[in-house]
Amino acid sequence: MIALFDLYQFILQHLYIALSKQKKMRNLAFTVLLSTTICSCYSYKNTKDTTSFEQGKIYKITDIKGIKAKINIIEVRNDTIIASNENQKITIPINEISKSEKRKFSWLKTTACIIVPPGIFVGVIAIALSNMRMSMDELQSPP
Repeated sequence: MIALFDLYQFILQHLYIALSKQKKMRNLAFTVLLSTTICSCYSYKNTKDTTSFEQGKIYKITDIKGIKAKINIIEVRNDTIIASNENQKITIPINEISKSEKRKFSWLKTTACIIVPPGIFVGVIAIALSNMRMSMDELQSPP
């Protein structure tokens, strides 16, 4: 049991040494991990026509006053949109919308959010283990 604990301490110590020696690698890993935790699987694409909306879709709109809102379209009528914004039902005249962006699911962003963090983790562990192996080789003395 003591040997297992010593091995665990040895691995942690060398992992810390590997990360502290390679500041650029640590900073890169931290930046990528941080950016993937705040990433979204959705992107917003500008719509050319601000008068056509699909029911049940989510849009980011900007009105003629410059106020931005994220809305879920409930119903589209001839000249108005009935939508929900922050759990409130609102009615928006279509002619007051100056810009609209439709939410789209992005496979590329989703894949990056799933693959990048484990890849970085494996890379950091590999670097730490290679440094640990070099340290162990230095400890062994020739016969």
